[in-house]
Amino acid sequence: MRDIYQFYPTGERLAAKAWAKFKRPVRHLCDPSAGKGHLIRHAKEGFPGLADEDIPWVAEVEDTEVQEGRFRARVRDYARQKFSSLPNVSVIEIDVQHHSALKELGAKIIGYDFMNVSSLASMSHVLMNPPFSQGCAHVLHAWECVYDAELVAIINAETIRNPFSQERQKLVSLIEKFGSVEFLQDEFTDDVERTTKVEVALVYLEKVPRQYVDIDHLTKGLQRGDSQYSEIDPETCSALALPGNFIQDTCYRFEQAVQAARQASEAQALAAKLRDGLGITLEEMQAKGVGSDYREIASSVREMANADFSERYADLKVRAWSQILRSTILTDKLSNQARRKIEADSKLIYDLEFNAANIHGFLMGVAQSLGDIYTEMILMLFDSIIERMRAVN
Repeated sequence: MRDIYQFYPTGERLAAKAWAKFKRPVRHLCDPSAGKGHLIRHAKEGFPGLADEDIPWVAEVEDTEVQEGRFRARVRDYARQKFSSLPNVSVIEIDVQHHSALKELGAKIIGYDFMNVSSLASMSHVLMNPPFSQGCAHVLHAWECVYDAELVAIINAETIRNPFSQERQKLVSLIEKFGSVEFLQDEFTDDVERTTKVEVALVYLEKVPRQYVDIDHLTKGLQRGDSQYSEIDPETCSALALPGNFIQDTCYRFEQAVQAARQASEAQALAAKLRDGLGITLEEMQAKGVGSDYREIASSVREMANADFSERYADLKVRAWSQILRSTILTDKLSNQARRKIEADSKLIYDLEFNAANIHGFLMGVAQSLGDIYTEMILMLFDSIIERMRAVN
């Protein structure tokens, strides 16, 4: 049988090395080649099969104990749990047979085929073990999809050692400019679900928007002194010429809204930073009993922008999927009760990335399951009739 997905689950030792590459706090992780979720599971369980010395961040901690009430606990045991309770974990997995295992881990499935995903803008970290034959394409695609994130990938070392194609050369260039690579032997030979003697490259990349590191760019166009405000160009606010197809139309609107939301979040964060730099008002000085040299401690522009954008992005996804759920594409084919049944699971649908591939996949799934939906509705109606008859008798 042809191995189309090249499913080689990551072992604990390699997973620990991959997680150790992250430098920033993990706010929202995405595994776009999740498989059964081994990378996530190892972290959630605290890498129980590894010695302290095999977990880089644990080995760096002094092996001491702390008092907790009547008991003493090892500091290193706490360090093992560094990635065990992440606030947000999203996954993409093409093999639906693995989805139940991913859901058991509490991960949100946001898509099926990663190469059809168009944006991971709200993710702060990407951790991936893509198919070895497609490693380069997957890493480059992830780089294009993220906006402000760290990326760690486990790929075939030959991809880096033999950069014969333009794609591979581009990846090597990205590593030289924005990251690092570590070559590892025998990571899939022992204590793994499926073995292979391939040498792997552990790739680390950090993508930082230019705006965050170039203050001149941030303040470009801001005039010093006083100036007259001019009215906003009416053409800026005019309706956009959109494609006629409903799904393309909605996707286009969503992409434009996401782009505008990102810009708005950055502008708002910058405005807040510059405002705080001015100081507080006279009334606030009087209330706090401080002078004009007092300044509030503010978060970084990056932190404020990402936090604000995360909320905006989630709201936009809900709005976009809601258009699909209440569109005539569905309502013309479903009874009110069948529609309500689908809408009852809307929170699961909202977790999916909003793109044309996912929309078509969702609609196809609904079409294929119409028979099951109506059968279940008939059974529910029958049960309701029986209950009423029992109540009368």
